Amino acid sequence: MAISVKKLSGEEIPEHLRAEDPVPDVVFQVEGADGQIHHRRTDVEAAALAVELSEQEKSDSHNA
Repeated sequence: MAISVKKLSGEEIPEHLRAEDPVPDVVFQVEGADGQIHHRRTDVEAAALAVELSEQEKSDSHNA
């Protein structure tokens, strides 16, 4: 499965993140190849995580 990054806003933001103080206007959802969901506050953090997960996936597939 591919790694994906999605921009969430408003009601799309998960409840547990909207309950934080301050409430984020935008959250980036990163879904790893394993289906695990991560949330980051900025596009830079989300992109860095996506690259990290991609590198990890490549490493895992080479070691398999």
